[in-house]
Amino acid sequence: MRIAFIKRNFSYHGGAEKYLASLIDFLKKENHEIHIFSNKWLMDAKINFHRVRILPFGSFLKAWSFNRNLKINLDEYDCVLSFE
Repeated sequence: MRIAFIKRNFSYHGGAEKYLASLIDFLKKENHEIHIFSNKWLMDAKINFHRVRILPFGSFLKAWSFNRNLKINLDEYDCVLSFE
């Protein structure tokens, strides 16, 4: 299964990040193809990482630019999960 995850920034702090890391580890062990769409990702290099650029000015512009620059063809994936 091709699975895409959307998370603007990833760090090892916070509940969503810990949940996402555990979920990805489980899905990788089940041989699913994992894609991450994020501005920053600090995990496994075996994951298909797609960097989404953001403007570094204020929370509104960061969110706006992330959403604007997120280019994902939903038809390419069996499942798309957003943690935003």
